[in-house]
Amino acid sequence: MSEPDIPTQTSLPQVSQPQESNALAIWALVMGVLCCAPAGVILGIIGLTKYKPNTSGWIMSLIGLIIGALGILANLVLYIVDPTFLETLSY
Repeated sequence: MSEPDIPTQTSLPQVSQPQESNALAIWALVMGVLCCAPAGVILGIIGLTKYKPNTSGWIMSLIGLIIGALGILANLVLYIVDPTFLETLSY
């Protein structure tokens, strides 16, 4: 009598690690681009503390922070150059 072939190794499905959500970083980037500069800066700072350095979430948070800070700086420069520019924006 021959013994039945018994597999020595079973193949189990690979379980991957759940991917980290970059929602906060995406919002920081969107707010920075859409001229909601203070929100972009705040969300960018929170994202920098939440995500590990050199990950996509950290990089997007950094870009959102930089764009938001540049937006705030541009508004300050415009205000210094022409304090009435806000009045020209409102109809």
